[in-house]
Amino acid sequence: MGYTCSFGYVVKELAIFDGLRCTAFLFQPPFSKALLSDPDKNIVKWAEDHYHGLEWESGYVSLNELEPILMNLKKFYNNPKIFIKGMKKFEVLKEFLSETKIHFIPNESEPMLSKYKSVPECYFHKSVNSWQCAIKNVKLLFNFKYHYE
Repeated sequence: MGYTCSFGYVVKELAIFDGLRCTAFLFQPPFSKALLSDPDKNIVKWAEDHYHGLEWESGYVSLNELEPILMNLKKFYNNPKIFIKGMKKFEVLKEFLSETKIHFIPNESEPMLSKYKSVPECYFHKSVNSWQCAIKNVKLLFNFKYHYE
């Protein structure tokens, strides 16, 4: 999950699920919300209120840790199968994992994940079930890819 701003995509949340373990990272913003342009503030506000419910100023992991986290993922899983939904997210991951096969699932061709086995809500998001959640989506995507194909 993240924000698509005028200056690029800002990663806010990353979830990793291998079928047994789920790890999630909530990233700190790259800078204060006060420094955003007015159009970008509107984008962020909309995402906070209507899309994923994650506040710009929230987070406990520095964005500088994104690359080391992804490199450790590669080491730990030795040729991991990575599935990603959303072109912006795919492009960001490809920057860091250029030699790793990443399976892109276009939003328009992917069945609604909610059709598949439900999973518990995550603890990072405001309590509105309709919002996007990386933890929930990664588990649903895993169920779809490994149990229903």
